[in-house]
Amino acid sequence: MDLGSNDQLYEHDSQVDSDNGKSTTENDFVASMKEKMMEELGGRVWAAGKQSARKFYDLYANIDFLRPYFDVEPRDVLKRLAQSLVPRRPGKPQTVPGELYGPVMVLFTLVALLLFQMKVSEHTVQEGTLMGTALGVCFGYWIGGSSFFYFLSYLCNTHITLLQILTLTGYALVGHCITIFLTTVTSHTSHLAFYTLMLIFGGLSSLKLVGVFVSRTWRKKHGLLVGMTVAGFHLLFLLYLHFAYHSVYYDVSSVLNRSKRDSLFSTSNTDVLQIDLYQASSHSVVELQRNTLQPITYGTDQGEILAF
Repeated sequence: MDLGSNDQLYEHDSQVDSDNGKSTTENDFVASMKEKMMEELGGRVWAAGKQSARKFYDLYANIDFLRPYFDVEPRDVLKRLAQSLVPRRPGKPQTVPGELYGPVMVLFTLVALLLFQMKVSEHTVQEGTLMGTALGVCFGYWIGGSSFFYFLSYLCNTHITLLQILTLTGYALVGHCITIFLTTVTSHTSHLAFYTLMLIFGGLSSLKLVGVFVSRTWRKKHGLLVGMTVAGFHLLFLLYLHFAYHSVYYDVSSVLNRSKRDSLFSTSNTDVLQIDLYQASSHSVVELQRNTLQPITYGTDQGEILAF
């Protein structure tokens, strides 16, 4: 009986050990599968991220797709700059080139002139820098305004592309550059010169825009509507550039002149204002007291001087 019971116990222990071995093997297999899956998943994520980063780098590192838009002859740019101020009668659809070299150069010139105007006007910004403000204003109008003009053209069935609008709007800023430069250099205390220059150069570039949009619209009424809207925004932008950054200098100059005048004539009751009077043969000083206006007599070599 004892031997049989011992055999049964031995068989039971061996069965338990085999079951434990099987469970341990299964756990190891599951753990290894999880590790392999995690490694494979991490490898796929890394490969996908690396591929997307490479595509992003190739997109911005390769300039071949931008080369056609900047491959322009300098004489063509000069010709288009001059033609941007020469409006044409809207007859046949006017040709609009599709390039970005000229507009970008005009924008950088406008940024430089705007910085010059802000420096002269002693303009300050609360947040950011003057360079960031100038770049944001100029490029923001160019891109945002062109997108809005393209939306209006789509509504009014104007046959013009976004690239052509970018080119047209960029070259039209030549009038703004001339107006801002001449206003900053010549006019410091009056807006008359600015209004005159705006009517001349800003008006010519606006008429150029109107002629192009009207000529490329099927219905002339719709083309006139789009052209007048574009010209209005074009002139409003010029007004904004002037009154936002040039009128500050005008106000500062007037305040400085007024403060100098006030400091010249504002003295205390005991202060004395001395005026040097240079006469032909003698020098005499007349003192004017503010608290009393009594005559004061001064003796000189040639006689007496009566002063108040």
